[in-house]
Amino acid sequence: MNEVIRVMVCDDSSMMRRLLVSTLNSAKDISVVSEAVHGKDAIDKLPRCRPDIIIMDVGMPVMDGIETVREIRKVDRKLPVIMFSALTQDGAEATMDAISAGADDFATKPVDAGHISNAVSQLKEELLPKIYRLVPTKAKAKALSGVGGGGGLAAGMGRNPVGGMTPQRQPAINRVTTPARIDAIGIGVSTGGPKALATVVSRLPVDLKVPIFIVQHMPASFTALLAERLSSERGHSVVEASNDRVIAPGQIVIAPGGFHMTVIRRNNEIITKLNQEPPIHSCRPAADPMFRSMASTFGENCLGIILTGMGIDGTEGARALKEKGCMVIAQDKETSVVWGMPGNVVQQGLADVVLPIDKIALEIERVLPK
Repeated sequence: MNEVIRVMVCDDSSMMRRLLVSTLNSAKDISVVSEAVHGKDAIDKLPRCRPDIIIMDVGMPVMDGIETVREIRKVDRKLPVIMFSALTQDGAEATMDAISAGADDFATKPVDAGHISNAVSQLKEELLPKIYRLVPTKAKAKALSGVGGGGGLAAGMGRNPVGGMTPQRQPAINRVTTPARIDAIGIGVSTGGPKALATVVSRLPVDLKVPIFIVQHMPASFTALLAERLSSERGHSVVEASNDRVIAPGQIVIAPGGFHMTVIRRNNEIITKLNQEPPIHSCRPAADPMFRSMASTFGENCLGIILTGMGIDGTEGARALKEKGCMVIAQDKETSVVWGMPGNVVQQGLADVVLPIDKIALEIERVLPK
């Protein structure tokens, strides 16, 4: 575990590089050891500077961020890479491509980088926690282990920088082996979510008989794109939630960025409700409101799943589910990018079963009505 985190910054904009370098170097346990102006420059410098993590722009000349991630992953599957992305449709699509190529997370570029103090504040709030999660220092490890604020997204699997319990089946409150009936499924996920969700969705049968509700910590421009990409996995109907939307059996519904999503039943129809109440655990959408509403709406007849992610969002929602007698599944440590959200659920004794990501769809099939 590192005392000082060595960072490479890769961006073709000299202004963005200066902003990143000054912000990161202001943290006493972070040091920017190299700057690169495009992907090829970064790859050429990697053997000499040996960074612990790379912060990389998506769109660059010579070699863009997507191709650079692919090249890095050919020789190093574990070096953390955070994409530095514009909050636009093109930026979202390119970032999702980089995530698919093996990047671990992303941070959004300041909308108005000309206001230095605002830009620095945004980077400190969004980027620094993600760096500490992926490369924890001794000083930060205890404070960050399994707890913390906002989420992110990621794709690289098989690395878990946050300590926790050994993955195993755990005793839980009101343990449920096989629910009598499942009317709905809820999934909460953060860092590592797109690849984890793709793994689960691609293994689910196309003739699902119950809806699945998903909270993935993401900005608004990314959630619609995530729904579109998951729809192509196996022909499932994956949609972004809207207020008062009637949800059909078998539909997969993703909370839109910037809104909390809850679920109600009205005249025998299942309906999504959206609100912009304050962020919870620095997240909006957050998983806790969704799970609490599902516990209220479906009682014991729903299944809660907490996948890879930083922070503790989902724990209180899982507790609400368990109080109703629902089954809760948590992703294991070994296949989580960050074992914060699922790890905390396990440590609180709220998980009925702890599984690797590639086994979760099988468990869903096992408990669903035949």
